Amino acid sequence: MSSRRLIVATCVAVTVVITATACESVQVDRVNNERAEQTRPDLPTSASLTDGARAHSRAQCQARTADPSDDPTADYGPEPAIALRDLVASAPLDPSDPDPGSRNGRATTLIWAEWEDEPTLTDPAWDAIGVGEHECDDGRLYMTLVLRDDPDAASCRGTAAVTSRNLAYRTVAGVNPNLLSLDLYEPVRPAACPPSPLVVYVHGGSFRTGDKANKIADKAALFTAEGWALASVNYRLSPNPPNDLPGQVRYPVHEQDVATAVSWLTANASNFDIDPTQIVLLGHSSGAYLVSLLSTDTSLLTAAGVDVANIRCTTSLDTEYDAAAQIALGGAQEILYRNALGNDPATWAAASPINHVADPGPHPDFQVFTQGSARRTNGSKAFAAALVAAGTPATALVVNQLTHEEINEAVGAPGDTLVTPPLLDFFRACVSGT
Repeated sequence: MSSRRLIVATCVAVTVVITATACESVQVDRVNNERAEQTRPDLPTSASLTDGARAHSRAQCQARTADPSDDPTADYGPEPAIALRDLVASAPLDPSDPDPGSRNGRATTLIWAEWEDEPTLTDPAWDAIGVGEHECDDGRLYMTLVLRDDPDAASCRGTAAVTSRNLAYRTVAGVNPNLLSLDLYEPVRPAACPPSPLVVYVHGGSFRTGDKANKIADKAALFTAEGWALASVNYRLSPNPPNDLPGQVRYPVHEQDVATAVSWLTANASNFDIDPTQIVLLGHSSGAYLVSLLSTDTSLLTAAGVDVANIRCTTSLDTEYDAAAQIALGGAQEILYRNALGNDPATWAAASPINHVADPGPHPDFQVFTQGSARRTNGSKAFAAALVAAGTPATALVVNQLTHEEINEAVGAPGDTLVTPPLLDFFRACVSGT
């Protein structure tokens, strides 16, 4: 048991020594314990936030309610803030318990049960916390928790982007250099900012068409505005039109190329002010298949020299996860996957992300977008469920309002409400220091 967890337990179990302010500190410890589990830095306690939280709890006692502030800037100032978020709750105090520490400790635990699953507690943007409680004459404990967004962090969001095109990440004789290159979009930020997290995007195109420049403008604007770098990666393509000829590009060449690109980016991170320990993968269609396979069969990344622990999360934009099942459908799907993987059923199994969810980790957290038929969406949900069953956090989002292409086009598109907000929330939770 960690020291922070021991402190939390002591607040509840060793109640003789508890005071009201001690229980405020315990809630702070609980928040920082949650953040530590997601490798977020501890939040220091702010005196002004604490004073404001106590005042708000007193006001809620008088109003006999437990509502957030209508004017957080006025109530929780005067320290500068880009944003403030408060959580407010109350819990009954046991009138039969004469010990205020014990009484408040139990009420504090009831309040924590309301708050502990709030995703905002582990948001990397917060830089300070304050907790204030008030023992009310109505027999309840009122408690307010306030989080503050760091103004300095906001200054590290990008104001523009610098683009480097056609960076060669490897050279293979006889191969078009464009297929083994990437475009890098770097955010313009103050020199004092820490290195940027990196989003690696892999395009789709049925493994045989597509390019790193396709549908990239909105993505580059979105991620560089967050203060993150974006690398859009090309890779060698399978034959177009499809054929069964020997010596063609098939599995695992696509995967190896993308893994090599990630390795090149980490090796050259200092040249581009990139944090090589804060990488997220994003792919659409066949590109989503590739990042999903790299994130489950992590031996491909390891073989390229990538520390898999540095891949923080993966978002898959509408793909399939079981090659054999796709080939069994016949028609266009069979042609697509035979052209990309070959004709050996053992290869189909080895190349299917669904077959690697229980492989030794670590595996990055997953976000899976899907649309279309029940068969397709159920397959995506089954993949996410298999990841969860194997111990990897994963969510599946069905967006049947969009087509297969529109899911990709939605990322960063002005006015999009279906893909961009949950994707940004997921990525923000994956990286820290932004």
